[in-house]
Amino acid sequence: MEKGNKTSIFGVKLRMLREHQEFSQKEAAEQLNILPDTYSRYERGIREPNFQTLKHIANFSTCPLITCWTMKMILTLKLCLSWIFTVLL
Repeated sequence: MEKGNKTSIFGVKLRMLREHQEFSQKEAAEQLNILPDTYSRYERGIREPNFQTLKHIANFSTCPLITCWTMKMILTLKLCLSWIFTVLL
């Protein structure tokens, strides 16, 4: 899903998480099993990850608590919205 070329809060937090882990973008992409270009787009706010990728991001084992909580909240909200739209349609 393409978005406007703007830095998103999600992208900023994702970059902070990656830097905390001392990963390059390429290393983070490998951990998430995605292309480095795709990962770069997440950090720049051009693209949003799917549910599976969000789960992997939220489960980075050494992430700071507040970042993990934020990622899990995003995942929960997306799952809830998906369920609501499924029920309504």
